[in-house]
Amino acid sequence: IFFGPYKEGGKRTLAVVLGASKAMAVSSTAAVIAYAIILFGVLISRFPITVLLSLIALPLFIRKVSLQRKPAENPLHYVKITMTSFIFTVLFGLLVALGFLF
Repeated sequence: IFFGPYKEGGKRTLAVVLGASKAMAVSSTAAVIAYAIILFGVLISRFPITVLLSLIALPLFIRKVSLQRKPAENPLHYVKITMTSFIFTVLFGLLVALGFLF
């Protein structure tokens, strides 16, 4: 959301250093890698099958990626991306933790 002001203010966030589009790509790639690790872990029986609960968050990830691909019509577009990313990240983490607990 704050890419412009952060860049102008000299902040050194990931988005400012890489650029907004590359930072979003890194974020999406990290989520894909996390899902791949979970699937691989379940397939080789290192993770319990209940960790697949994390797949419940997959629609949020897909929504985040689709929002990132659309051109921004207004500043609220970035708010939607940020909120979707935040909710996905929290839900994914909670579901993975629950999957390991049960």
